[in-house]
Amino acid sequence: MPNEVAFAKSDSIQQSTDLGSFQTSRYQRIRVAADCRFDSTSSAVIRLILVESGGAVGDLDRYSLSRGNSVQQVYEVPGTEIVVTADAPVAGGTADIDVTVWGYRLPGE
Repeated sequence: MPNEVAFAKSDSIQQSTDLGSFQTSRYQRIRVAADCRFDSTSSAVIRLILVESGGAVGDLDRYSLSRGNSVQQVYEVPGTEIVVTADAPVAGGTADIDVTVWGYRLPGE
């Protein structure tokens, strides 16, 4: 099967939160879908952070999502690992977020 879920997380956050990480070395491309649900009381900032040799080298991308907004983006596979973080920038607010990443491998790999 050439497509598989590489990462999936749903959470309610009130501060900067490390959602987890996933390895990218198995994939040719990744598709990221992220949203901030309508019932959130804060917007959300989702970051995809590139990691090499145990250290962060920078953001692959950063999404600023208002309540009810979503994004989908495809990337050629960067590096070997990506850490996903989220933040709810409105003081006292809660962002209900969903992040899913699919990895694409060539058939037979």
